[in-house]
Amino acid sequence: MKKNNIQKQRTTNIISLIIVFLMMASAAFIHNGSIFGHQLKKTTIAGISEHGDTTLINTTEICPQITGYGGPVPVEIALVDGKIVYVRPLANAETQNFFKRVTDSGLTESWNGLTAKEASEKEVDAVTGATYSSTALIGNVRAGVAALLGEKVESTATPAVKTKSHDDGSVKASEATEVKAEQKSAAEEKKPTEPVAKETAPRKENHKADTTTINTTEAGSSVMGYNGPVPVEITITDGKITAVEPLENSETPGFFKRVTDSGLLESWNGLTPEEAKEKEVDAVTGATYSSTAIIENVRLGLANYKPAKEKPAKTETAQKPEKEEQTVPAKETAPSVSSPDTTPSAQQVMAEEPETEAGEAPGTALDNGHKEQSANIEFYAVLAVLIAAMSVPLFFKNKKYRTVQQLLNVGVLGFWSGTFLNYTLMLRVMGSGLEMTFTAAAIPLLLLTAAFIYPLFGKKGYYCAWVCPLGSLQELASKCNPHHRLKMSAKTVKALNTFRQILWGCLMLCLWTGLWMSWIDYELFTAFLVEQASIGILIAGGAIIILSIWIPRPYCRFVCPTGTLMKIGESV
Repeated sequence: MKKNNIQKQRTTNIISLIIVFLMMASAAFIHNGSIFGHQLKKTTIAGISEHGDTTLINTTEICPQITGYGGPVPVEIALVDGKIVYVRPLANAETQNFFKRVTDSGLTESWNGLTAKEASEKEVDAVTGATYSSTALIGNVRAGVAALLGEKVESTATPAVKTKSHDDGSVKASEATEVKAEQKSAAEEKKPTEPVAKETAPRKENHKADTTTINTTEAGSSVMGYNGPVPVEITITDGKITAVEPLENSETPGFFKRVTDSGLLESWNGLTPEEAKEKEVDAVTGATYSSTAIIENVRLGLANYKPAKEKPAKTETAQKPEKEEQTVPAKETAPSVSSPDTTPSAQQVMAEEPETEAGEAPGTALDNGHKEQSANIEFYAVLAVLIAAMSVPLFFKNKKYRTVQQLLNVGVLGFWSGTFLNYTLMLRVMGSGLEMTFTAAAIPLLLLTAAFIYPLFGKKGYYCAWVCPLGSLQELASKCNPHHRLKMSAKTVKALNTFRQILWGCLMLCLWTGLWMSWIDYELFTAFLVEQASIGILIAGGAIIILSIWIPRPYCRFVCPTGTLMKIGESV
């Protein structure tokens, strides 16, 4: 009889787990249109995909015939609720200094807030000094919205676009020719030249900026935002950071727009790399995971930055042309790095290897070595604490050990590493899948196992009791006052439990409808990320811990949406 009851309970738990899986799978699908990294929600038009209330247009395949100076200039256009929220240039082969004029001019913001129809009809001027690049970008936007509207995409080469002069506002008919000639002249500087004799009269030369670009696609591949890596490109000109630009990523455009609109990307402008490394930058409330990933990518990119030493003055009989720019990959092996696009990156130029001290391998950096070593120590410390929490209590029952384990949970899983199970992690795994490497998959798999697999074998609430750092911190606070607990009536407890269930239902409704999906950034677990958490989250977290002195685990018992989902997974 007892065996039958156990079997019946296990069957019930499995059904409950399937229900939880379907709920989270549907939320992930609504959020970004994919399940375990497989894009399921696609339109029949190549380059256009829909994700809930967001439509993404990638013009790489839509109009490859519309070219700038160096080749195609594809863009990504994001529309939320039918209006354009951003136009982002994708990887291209344009000359960096010229293309920077386009991005700095504000051209890409010209269509923000417009519907596709309004954008297709809007007249936008090209950028003086970067006519070919800007005209191609405008043509790509036109072609992208035309494809969305079901109109015929222009099949000819780059369309004619008016060029706005920064001098008097007039249109210069010969400007494109002048720009082409200027770019050609810049390209020819890369070719070897014959020795030249000393000039008898001084020659006035234009100053050429010493530019370095750092692409964090490889260095930051393990740094995850909400949906995956969030690489950036850092531009350093004359020893100071002039731009931090996000590269192509899988973040939800609605959330990612909060990051770009917040001014976070300008936080490092004007700083030297050393100053930028030391600067504390706050994450963006409502887009914590995306912005934290950008901040960490900047740190990783600058960790490997090493300015090239000044070279001896050139002799007049053996001049070598200087390269227009230097690209410093953020890996020690100095690979050629590009954004994950089909077109070549604007920064795929030959990297000039920096000079090094005697005996030092090119591309190595002491700071980066320390960072990697620190990351390894953190990973194995988290792994050890998780394994202890998931194994020792199964065989060893002791109150003193429980206190030790809780201290480790709070210190290592909480404040040191920010390791915990929440909706963000679950939706990320459901939507994007797990990266099949030990360091990327081990921790999430252990967390999910403790939360959803252990209950199948009779260990209900195991994650909350033995692993969760926030639950552990509340219980430790409660131990400070064991004899003066606030007693609540059964009616009050029942009302609070009902509130918890109603709250969870409303939050899940927000996930399914997309009305307020950013609530997942406000779960109190993020208070452990002290440097990135908002003031409101920190205050709320502190209040819960203080309340825990008189009421055991108040957040776990009466609020926690993640804990509610686990309870549903344990029984219908």
